[in-house]
Amino acid sequence: IRKMRIGLDLRPIAKNRIGGVPNYLISLLKALFKIDQKNEYRLFYNGLKKLPLDFDWLSQKNVKLFEYRIPNKIFDFLNFFSNLKIEKFLGKIDLFLSCHINLLNTSAKRIIVVHDLSFFHFRHFFSLKEKLWHFFQKINFQLKKAEKIIAVSQTTKLDLIKSLNLAPSKIEVIYPGIEDEFFQKKDPKFLSYVTQKYQLPQNFILYLGAFEKRKNVLNLIKAFLLLKRKSEFKNFYLVLVGPEGWHLHKIKKFLKNCSQKKFIKFYPPISALEKIAFYQKAKIFVYLSFFEGFGFPPLEAAASKTPVITSFQPALNEISGGFSLMVNPFKIEEIAYAMEILLKDKALRKFLIKKGEKIVSNFRWQKTAEKFLTLMENLK
Repeated sequence: IRKMRIGLDLRPIAKNRIGGVPNYLISLLKALFKIDQKNEYRLFYNGLKKLPLDFDWLSQKNVKLFEYRIPNKIFDFLNFFSNLKIEKFLGKIDLFLSCHINLLNTSAKRIIVVHDLSFFHFRHFFSLKEKLWHFFQKINFQLKKAEKIIAVSQTTKLDLIKSLNLAPSKIEVIYPGIEDEFFQKKDPKFLSYVTQKYQLPQNFILYLGAFEKRKNVLNLIKAFLLLKRKSEFKNFYLVLVGPEGWHLHKIKKFLKNCSQKKFIKFYPPISALEKIAFYQKAKIFVYLSFFEGFGFPPLEAAASKTPVITSFQPALNEISGGFSLMVNPFKIEEIAYAMEILLKDKALRKFLIKKGEKIVSNFRWQKTAEKFLTLMENLK
C-alpha cells in the first residue's frame, strides 16, 4: 500500500495550549500517531514567538517537523494577496489537514475541521481585531475549496449546510474524544493535595472554560447569588476556572460591591490532572453557553462522575442531553432552581451520573483517530 505524505498545521498550539482547539489538536495527534506509524506527517510550525514543543511523538520516524519564524500576520498577508503555497515550506504532499480554519493555499487535497460557526452567528461577541482576522481568513472560500470538512457534531454539520450553503456530501461528522485520565478512579492522596494547594472549599459548584460573552458566566453568577439566599446553601461556593480576558474584568466589575463575592473564587487555568481533581471534588458542574459547536467540559465532568447542568442549546443537547439537566440560559430563576434540585435530590444525581458514564464512554480519542485515518486513506 502506498504511504501518504500528510501536511499538518501545528500553529493552533504555537501561542497557547489552553482551550478547545489547542486541546483538540494535541489529543488528536497523540491518538493518531499512536495508530499510524506508516504514513509520513509533515508538521508546519510557524510564528515569530512560539511555545516549545515537548511531545513524545516528535521522535517518531514518520513525523517530521518543519519550523519557521515568519510572523503569522505576514504569512497570512502573503496567502491573502498571492498564491503562496504551503508546499514551498513542506515539500510535496498528498493531503493537508487543518484542525482549525487558518488561511493557506495548497495544491494537495485539503481537510478542514470546523468546531463551530460562532463567528458567523454572533459577530457582536468578537472584538474588532477578531472580526478582521475572520475576514482575512476567507472562510467561505476555503471551505468551498476543501476536499472534505470534518464537523465536530451533527449540529455543526447542519449549520454549515444551512448557513454557508455547503454540500452535505462534503461534510463528515467525527466526534472528538475525552482523554483517558478522566475515566480513572479517584486518587484520595492527589485529591487532598489539589484541595490544599488551591484551598478548595468543601462544597462548591464548578464552571471551567473561557470567560467569553457567549459562555454566559454572568448569568451563572446571578443564579448562584439567587441560590445563596436560601439558608441551606450558606456554605456553598462557586468556583470559576479559566484564562484572563476582557470579559473577566467585566464580571469582576459586576461583583465589586456584592456582599457574597467572597463565596465566588476565580482560578487561572490549571493542569489537566488538576482539572480532573476539580471536577471530582465539585458537587455539580454548570455550563451555560449561548452557543457551542461541541463542548468538552460537560463530557469531562460526566466522565469524572459529577452531575451536570447545561443550557438547552442544539450542540449541548446532542452530546450531553442524555445526562445533563438542561435549562434556558437566559432564565436566572430556572438556572438557580436546577442547581437547587440537583444539589438536593440524591436519586436524580445518581441517575444522571449513571447515564453520563454510559454516554461518555463513546467519546474516546482512539475512535476519533481511527475515523480520521480511514477518511484520509479513502482520499488517496
